[in-house]
Amino acid sequence: MVVELSDSLQQAQVALNAEDYPRAVAACEHVLASYPACLSAHRVLGQALLEQGAVDEAIAQFGATLNLDPLDIVARHGFGVAAVERDDPTTVLAHYQRAWDLDPGLDQVRDELIRILTGLDAGAQLHPSRAGLASIHARNGDLDRAVTEWRAVLAADPADDRAPVALAEVLWRKVTTLRR
Repeated sequence: MVVELSDSLQQAQVALNAEDYPRAVAACEHVLASYPACLSAHRVLGQALLEQGAVDEAIAQFGATLNLDPLDIVARHGFGVAAVERDDPTTVLAHYQRAWDLDPGLDQVRDELIRILTGLDAGAQLHPSRAGLASIHARNGDLDRAVTEWRAVLAADPADDRAPVALAEVLWRKVTTLRR
């Protein structure tokens, strides 16, 4: 019997949602045996492993996810949750900040960031970074400003893996918009 990739991924997601983590892990491992670069399988596997308490293995899967897509918010948030499990507030702050930069509309992440900042005695003021501003501009359709901000992020930190991908995405959207 041949099982389609999409069916296996759906089974993994259903198992994850049903809190049947061993079944989710098995489905993802089955997918990854044939499709080692399957982003969704790495992401769901990371989530299931984290729920099982296998923090190191989950981190490896979230890392694989971010290697495939540096803009994956679920994996970035997963890194933050893993850091919570390790009781490492500084790392939690870094990963949640990056997740919030990618989607400043995530209230849960924003609330966690404020809680962590308060706990670190760093003040509870939370302001978007340049990457966050770029995301806000892109979401609001102000693509020129988004391009400017992502270019500034890339110039300030050439090692930031999100910036070139996000910049390419915004430039692609801009060209697509111009063609209409």
